[in-house]
Amino acid sequence: MKYIEEGEEILKRCNSKKCNDCYGLVPSLVKHEDKIYITYEPCKMYYYRKIRERLKDFVIEIPIDKNFSNFVIDENLEGVINTVNLYLRKELYKKGYGIYFYGNTGSGKTHLSFAILNYINHNTDLFGFAVYIPEFIQKIRDHYSSGDIDINPVLEVAKIPVLLLDDLGAERYTEWTSEQIVQLLDFRYRNKLATIITSNLKLNDLKEKVGERIYSRVVGLSKPVLILNEDFRMKEQDW
Repeated sequence: MKYIEEGEEILKRCNSKKCNDCYGLVPSLVKHEDKIYITYEPCKMYYYRKIRERLKDFVIEIPIDKNFSNFVIDENLEGVINTVNLYLRKELYKKGYGIYFYGNTGSGKTHLSFAILNYINHNTDLFGFAVYIPEFIQKIRDHYSSGDIDINPVLEVAKIPVLLLDDLGAERYTEWTSEQIVQLLDFRYRNKLATIITSNLKLNDLKEKVGERIYSRVVGLSKPVLILNEDFRMKEQDW
């Protein structure tokens, strides 16, 4: 009876999405030879925590304070928000569709992307992390320079169910850099994994900066959405 009560308590947390109090295991009752046993299967939080620990040097956890409730919407963003609502309502992320947010620096691209991933993390059976591309490339370089071959960080990050690639096109491009990003994007495209991308560059400018191989995969993975907004960082410091 004790184990059944514990199982019921875990299921209550699952149903109410209280994942912070979760063990990462979902109970179920199995009948075998006229006896009932309780078994536990890993849920998304089990895998979330496993990936968070394994890739802690490469990925960014989605900050919970970057959500829709504190994302300021003005008339310039109504079309963008309609697109995002459609994306979430139709669960297009489950079909591997993504969004390419582009616009000027400080326009809210990253905040809106974080809000999307927060929604997915807290309301669906999927989860996601983010990488800041310039920093990610440097960390990969440092990883291989150290001689660490325990994991392939590009492949491991590429497997994350929903991934935010922040500030694509901001990094300095070399043949090696391009190859890392192509590998990551190609894996996600072939496996239909939802990818949110932010950039300061229009698609044509991105193509000129990063080349045809990355450009074609970005186009295949995501729908371009322009964000027209003032630089909120400048507004915050406007004395």
